[in-house]
Amino acid sequence: MGIWKYEVWSGRLSWSPELFRMLRVNEASFENTLDAFNALVHPNERQGMDANFRVFLDSGALHLEFAHRIVHPDGGVIHVRGSAEASDTRHMIQAARTRFPDMPVLYTSAYPKELIERDGRLASDIDLLPKPYRRVELAVRLRALLDTKSAASPGVRVQTDEA
Repeated sequence: MGIWKYEVWSGRLSWSPELFRMLRVNEASFENTLDAFNALVHPNERQGMDANFRVFLDSGALHLEFAHRIVHPDGGVIHVRGSAEASDTRHMIQAARTRFPDMPVLYTSAYPKELIERDGRLASDIDLLPKPYRRVELAVRLRALLDTKSAASPGVRVQTDEA
């Protein structure tokens, strides 16, 4: 069994070592793109597999089941079955804010703010803490965010350990 991840905003495809071994792909020379993966799919199934994946990405669906054949470099063919699950932070934040409109949000990401904003994943009222960060940086940002929200919203209480 192998694990894979496709990052829509960067176009990067990541595979577990098991998936590289199973598909007989050299990790060092693999391009890590959807196009590079599509080149491995059996030619008779390539167009349909790609179309199904694109529909999944565009639809906002949270789950996809798929099956197709992969052609190994030596010409051997294997059958692959799998599933994909979408992880959409934007929808989680929106759902939480529907229930708790004044809830402060601190978003952490290893991606540059420009990429996240361009993709629509970061609303203007959400604070971004780029990774990597130290625990003290996280504590300072959380404290500032909570202090700002409690001052702006009298109904929001911030409990501290201070006497």
